[in-house]
Amino acid sequence: MASPSFGGVGEALLSFENDKIKLEVLGKISSKDLSELRVTLAIYNLLKIDYPSRQNLNLYNDDQVEKVIRKVAEKLELGTRIINEGIQKLILQLEIYRQNATKKEKVATRYPLRTLTDKDTLESIELLKSSHLIENLIQILEETGLVGEGKNALFLYLILLSHKMKKTLHAVVQGTSGSGKSHLVSGVADCMYDQNKIKRFTRVTDKSFYNYGEFDLVNTGIILEDYDGLSEEAELAWRELQSNEKLSSSVSQKNEQTGDIKTGEKYVFGPIASLVATTKFRMYEDNESRVFIIAIDESDAQTERVLEYMAKKASGEITNEMETKNKQILQNICHLLQPYQVKNQYRLELPQNVKHRRRLTQMLHDFIAQVTILNQFRRQKSPLTPEGGTLESKVLPNPFAQSLGSPSFGGVGEALITEIEDLEIAVDLMFNSIVIKADELDGILRQFYENLKTYIEKKAKTLSKKPSDVDFTQREIRQFFNVSKTQMQRYFEELEQLEYITKTHVGKRNSYYYQIDFWDNIEKIRSEIRENLFQQIALYKNQGS
Repeated sequence: MASPSFGGVGEALLSFENDKIKLEVLGKISSKDLSELRVTLAIYNLLKIDYPSRQNLNLYNDDQVEKVIRKVAEKLELGTRIINEGIQKLILQLEIYRQNATKKEKVATRYPLRTLTDKDTLESIELLKSSHLIENLIQILEETGLVGEGKNALFLYLILLSHKMKKTLHAVVQGTSGSGKSHLVSGVADCMYDQNKIKRFTRVTDKSFYNYGEFDLVNTGIILEDYDGLSEEAELAWRELQSNEKLSSSVSQKNEQTGDIKTGEKYVFGPIASLVATTKFRMYEDNESRVFIIAIDESDAQTERVLEYMAKKASGEITNEMETKNKQILQNICHLLQPYQVKNQYRLELPQNVKHRRRLTQMLHDFIAQVTILNQFRRQKSPLTPEGGTLESKVLPNPFAQSLGSPSFGGVGEALITEIEDLEIAVDLMFNSIVIKADELDGILRQFYENLKTYIEKKAKTLSKKPSDVDFTQREIRQFFNVSKTQMQRYFEELEQLEYITKTHVGKRNSYYYQIDFWDNIEKIRSEIRENLFQQIALYKNQGS
């Protein structure tokens, strides 16, 4: 007697034969409901191999099996005993096969983890101990292919690095189509050491997050390259993962052994860190308040830097191997940095005009903790008390504020002590994100509006008019800035809705003429915010001197 054998592509999944009869299992065997064994069989009389009998049946249904045996015996001119013995032996082998298939876990494709050599470790530690660590990391990130976006890239690198910590962070990168936002977030993701912990998606369905295993997303970094396609239900799940660090749902569950259905609870646990790319001006407010927001630099100067870098790659002056080497340096750093609890005795208060001020203040202190973790090879450590505090821990009074910073998750028995340098680095890296939160316009729209004001001011000088009296049309601006009609309509509709521009009259062919109605000064706002934050830091320096 031959036992079942596995067929190749285009062959039967399983087959069984003896000296008189052959049985082939066609198609797949379901492991979802173990209370039945439904198969499609091709049964052959080996003396008449060209005329099989094909039957679809449940092998656990005796009445159905007996009926099929009689029918096949008559058609193939075989005894019922021979067919029955063959089917019974096949059932035993199929049960073993299905049990093994059920027990076998679905193992996702895993990226091999590169082992750090002693040289890699020593070089990385030396870099982490350098007093010019931030400048060096920005340069290395630009040399991975993120040219001109080094500071933003380091900001995102630290946010995604938080996937190793208990307190995770999240960021959204805004930019128009083709501006390089996906290139930026995926480039930063490439710099993480354990790529098995980095999940990249271009599309997320409504319930896909709920269908993960209970611990599949614990301490993972998630990259969404197209946030625009998320449905409202997917955005809700995304928001809950960010805030509550878990998803919980009441579901109907089927017992695979008995087939019974009952209501149960399903959980998917975090925490997760995330980077998201989007072309949207506005996100759902609850989602927007939970993330840092940065805008891709779409200036002409940045375009020239990118084109110059592309030319160097095309000429061979810069190679993929050089980029990979720099990515490996950043991966090594990611591997060496360990979670620590962070004790921050300094408190910073954001300006009153910043949106979601409470939550952003919390995020600021969480990011300061992340910067402290980056500097862990240059920071003092303090033993933790049984209650989780440090032996010498006090909070310095802030003349500007009375809000507490937050500790982050940490190593065993020790806590890193935040220094003033960490505050300076954190504020500098996330400054643009703070400004976007304070600005009524989002990052993409702000860049366009500033360019529009510059264009109108130049046109006003040419016409010897005040800038506020200069008329312009959508087509005029679209052609000057080389922007698509759809994108330009989005800009104008948003600016008109916010009363930054207004329609003045209708010209030929029903085309509308506009004027700038509100001339704000974003540079003044930026200067005030920067001065406010660094003045607080300067006071801490004076207290310590």
